Amino acid sequence: MKEGANLGNAYLGLSMFKFLIFFAVFLPLFKMDGITDHFEYFGFFIPYAICLVAGTVFLIQILKESDLKTK
Repeated sequence: MKEGANLGNAYLGLSMFKFLIFFAVFLPLFKMDGITDHFEYFGFFIPYAICLVAGTVFLIQILKESDLKTK
């Protein structure tokens, strides 16, 4: 189970890193003109959502494989 805890910590750490990058890099760019248009919104959040779903699915697969190995 220690491997699962380490994976959970890595997942949370990477999520925190993504938020820090957003607030440090992208948010100031979005606020430059005071208006967030659809292009800015979807240009950031569609790739973010795809990476979020892919990372979650990958983490679930790893946890399932490690659970099968322990049984």
